[in-house]
Amino acid sequence: MGTRPRTKALKANQLKGELKGDLAAYEKFGLFQRSVNQNTAYRYRGALLRYQIFLGENPPSLAATCEYLGLLRKNGFDPSTLRVYRAALAGYHQWRNEELKFKVKVPETSVKYIPWEIIQRMLELASAKPHDELILRLMTDAGLRRDEVVHLKLNNLEGSKLRFRGKGGKERMVPMTDELQKLVDQFSAGRPRDAYLVELGEKGVYLMVKRYGALAGMTQDKFVATIEAHYQGRRLMRRKLGALHEMAKASIGIAAGARSVASEIAFLVEKLALIKGHIGTIERTLVKLVDETEEGKYLLSITGLNYIAVAGLLAELGCFRSYRTA
Repeated sequence: MGTRPRTKALKANQLKGELKGDLAAYEKFGLFQRSVNQNTAYRYRGALLRYQIFLGENPPSLAATCEYLGLLRKNGFDPSTLRVYRAALAGYHQWRNEELKFKVKVPETSVKYIPWEIIQRMLELASAKPHDELILRLMTDAGLRRDEVVHLKLNNLEGSKLRFRGKGGKERMVPMTDELQKLVDQFSAGRPRDAYLVELGEKGVYLMVKRYGALAGMTQDKFVATIEAHYQGRRLMRRKLGALHEMAKASIGIAAGARSVASEIAFLVEKLALIKGHIGTIERTLVKLVDETEEGKYLLSITGLNYIAVAGLLAELGCFRSYRTA
């Protein structure tokens, strides 16, 4: 069974590959100056790298681009991914004052809306943690996307409105609700204007919203039923399960100091790696010392004793010649 072709350029190729000739000039003067975010620009760069491999020694041209996109379609590339390749190459040709004519039809998908009851429940759960509620209200009340929430700075605040650049580099001005205004005032007081309003990265926001959504959609009865399904035939105390559900609601979310915690964890991981390195060095030294002693050779011949155990015995007993019956 044949393997399906990759639909995305390897991350290493996106970041480390080198564009040449006219494509290199476009990268320097056109690609990252377009009204797209940096992640999208890197995806476009990956598409250009693969296009360059396809070209070989041939120069870029509209005909070659259409042939390349047609080959991707023939190889089974997903329409949404093919559209990314087309957008990357269309931007390049537009930079050269050329128009790329290659249609990519993406099947329409039905939009899934979150029921308003679930949103209200999520906001209720987050009310105990103002920072989490701020993030949720930026998304529900102001309609910000995840990356827009993360990159929102205090200098984007203009009275009772939020001003920022959204998708496609378009500037948006969004009014704030009273609830959102109170939270924004709370987290902007006494902070520099160039500081970020939210102290979480995109992944942190995603995980937080996901957890609130999961809990908001699970009533206490559903929670108890789920637990009982995993423990069939065992006696469970429903009152305690209900209390556990309430405790979970109160403890959900990520505190505002998540970045500090992440830094501390990174430091501890580095410290652990350093300690492991020291242990490895000590063990190698002990092995060498044991091999150099006559007593070590005798002790290693005993089943069940390894180098570390023998080193411990020698440290306690010393030289065997010090004993009359040795």
